[in-house]
Amino acid sequence: MVSIVFFDVDGTLLSHKTLSIPPTTLYALKELQNKGIKLIAATGRGPSVAVLLKDYGFDFDGFITLNGQYVFTGDQVLLESPLRKDDLRGLLGLLEEHQITCEFIGKDFLSRNFTSDEAKEIDDLLGSTLTDHYFEDPEKTIEKEVYQLNLYMPKELDHIVSSYMPNSRVLRWHPLFNDVISKEGGKHRGVELFLDYFGIPKEESLAFGDGGNDIDLLRATGEGVAMGNAADEVKVQADDVTASVDEDGIYQALVKRQIIPPAELWDALNEDESPAGFLLARHTPIPKDIYHLVVEVIVRHTNGKFLVVQRSYDKKQAPGFFEASASGSALHGETSLEAVKRELLEETGIKEGRFTLQNRNVYPELHSIFHSYLCETDQDPESILLQEGETIHYEWMDKDEFLAFTESPKMLPYPLERRKEYLEELRRE
Repeated sequence: MVSIVFFDVDGTLLSHKTLSIPPTTLYALKELQNKGIKLIAATGRGPSVAVLLKDYGFDFDGFITLNGQYVFTGDQVLLESPLRKDDLRGLLGLLEEHQITCEFIGKDFLSRNFTSDEAKEIDDLLGSTLTDHYFEDPEKTIEKEVYQLNLYMPKELDHIVSSYMPNSRVLRWHPLFNDVISKEGGKHRGVELFLDYFGIPKEESLAFGDGGNDIDLLRATGEGVAMGNAADEVKVQADDVTASVDEDGIYQALVKRQIIPPAELWDALNEDESPAGFLLARHTPIPKDIYHLVVEVIVRHTNGKFLVVQRSYDKKQAPGFFEASASGSALHGETSLEAVKRELLEETGIKEGRFTLQNRNVYPELHSIFHSYLCETDQDPESILLQEGETIHYEWMDKDEFLAFTESPKMLPYPLERRKEYLEELRRE
């Protein structure tokens, strides 16, 4: 049983490739919340990460920010642990001797002494998710409450920090910079606080992470899962390794453990139908300029009659309407033809027929690409099998009856708008 899940943010929830949370992860978060499972973000970012995640429609139950230096839930602060002033004064010597970029992070500010090439590279990597910062003389900044430092220096120099800041420790999740926090600090402190706050035993906790600053997090929970994009030193400390953030790692791990049900997955497509390189989940927002494939089919029997079906009154969209087609979204891994054959079989029981792709329509506002087919079949007209919850009635109509019925207010109009050319051909026959 899992009652609480802790998530690192960058490289775990947020993809460095797309600078967004993958759709399958959004699905997973929604399913966890629907089950009443607590969601905790555990990050090296500051408290403003709450705003970033809220933009995706989620109110996390708590936040371990600044690598455990500032922990809160709602308006209640569970822990504040700023760096010691004597360590910050020692830092000034390090900055002067080695001329490195330093970011000073407080509850509500992020300042820099200057921007090096390494810092600029990280700015570009974070893109629109970058936290706003300003420039300030470190002599002035250290008079404030500073909770964390980011030092842009080679990993080989990490060991020298302790000689300048003996009461602090170094964590690293990226080769270009490290995080400096209090010696006793770390994400594990936030885990302990939230388990106690919510009254949840450690055995009912799960964590996901990818960086060196997540090792404490993964070891502090009942089970720690490293992302596939994690460094080897992180993976060896984890209880399990899932796929990368861009390969639906969180979704896969939660489904594998039967914590959430599998989603209906679609291939994400560009407008030209080339693969976008990730998956979509039904009932989850689709990113800008990304599409999924929808197929629909009109069925004409070799005896000249057309199949019309009535939608179930339990359908959320257009309940009780008639339509001249079976339709649905192509599933992950399906070709267009495979998808339309499956949909027709599921909704009508028709197994045999000759399929012709008649037209293609793109709807940016729906994030959908429609492939419209004609199926000519000689299957027994009385062998139609209606899909429970989808359709409740069917009729075979001759051409003139069918064309007249397409003008009826009982008929679902949208599919027919895409079939105007074919309907005109029928009228000319």
